[in-house]
Parts: sequence; C-alpha cells; structure tokens
Amino acid sequence: MKSIQAILFDLDETLIMEWKSAEQAFFETIESFDHKINKNEFVKTIRAEAKKLWYALPTIGYSLQIGISSWEALWADFSGDDPNLKMLRDLSEQYRVQSWHQALQVYNVTGMTIAEELSSRYIKIRMTKHELFPETIETLQILKPFYKLGLITNGAPDLQSKKIIGGGLTDYFESIVISGEYGFGKPDERLFKVAVEKMKL
Repeated sequence: MKSIQAILFDLDETLIMEWKSAEQAFFETIESFDHKINKNEFVKTIRAEAKKLWYALPTIGYSLQIGISSWEALWADFSGDDPNLKMLRDLSEQYRVQSWHQALQVYNVTGMTIAEELSSRYIKIRMTKHELFPETIETLQILKPFYKLGLITNGAPDLQSKKIIGGGLTDYFESIVISGEYGFGKPDERLFKVAVEKMKL
C-alpha cells in the first residue's frame, strides 16, 4: 500500500467559518444603522430576501454549479474572464442594493439611498471578516512538514481568494483550486484531478 503523500482540504466551514464571518459583518452593518431593528431578525430577513433575488437571476444555474451562495454575492466583485462571471458583474450592484432594499422594507424602512449605504458598508466590513476555526492553523502547521497540502473550494475566484488571503492560509498550500476558475465545481472529479496535477505527485 502506498503511503499518503498529500491531503486535500475544503475551505468554507472546514478551515474558515464562512457563515459566522458573514453573520458578524451583517451584525456590525445593521448596528451602525440608526434604526430600531432587531439585528438577529434582520440577519434572517436579509438572507431570505437575498436568496429570493439570487434564485431569480438568469445566472442561477452557473452559480449553483460552481457554488456561489446568495449572501456571498452581497460582497463579490465577480472578476474573471468567464462570460458567466461578466454577467454576474453586470448584475451584482443592482442585486446587492435591491437585497438590502427589500429587507429594509420588511421593517417599514424605505429609501434606496439607505439600501445603497448599507450595501456599501457591508462590503467594507465583510472584507475584514475571515474567522478561522480554532484548530485550523495548528492542524496545517502539524501536517505541512510531512504532506503536500492542497485546497479545493467552490465559489467565485475573487471571493475565495479574499478568504484564503484574509485568513492567512495561502502559504500552507502547494495547490489551490477554485471552481470559478474552471467552470465546474465539487464533487466533479475533474477539479480533484486539477488539484493533484498542480501538486506534481
């Protein structure tokens, strides 16, 4: 039996606490808004409204295929050459602002300017939130001297790269593969083949 030479990791909810990071950004965004809205309830509302709009976009098939969630799209810039990413770029600003606008309307807060301000504020705050699981760094430090480490993650290239860099994870991996760079996502075996080829086993 061959000995183990490499270990492949997932990113979201494996190394980085994706939803907790997003939730913290939502909390800070709504706390900065001078209006009596329960922040826990609002997070549920903005997530629900964003999801409804996300699934109504013509890009939903592609987004599901490579693994972009509705709340991630609230801070993505969708950089990249893929025509689907370009379409998402063209739709993204309206999608973000409309998501906030519809969520605020649930609490009888109207005005597109407020939605635009909160959307912009959320992006800035979310860019600073990349909370890792407590054992992430220690685990990678223990494994790296003995194995080649690779990372395979579904999502938009710009988003996943920001998470990896923001979490200080880049230097631990010899191979980083993001589904949005290839047009297909896990569990498609082609993504795993790409990762292994990049590790030169």
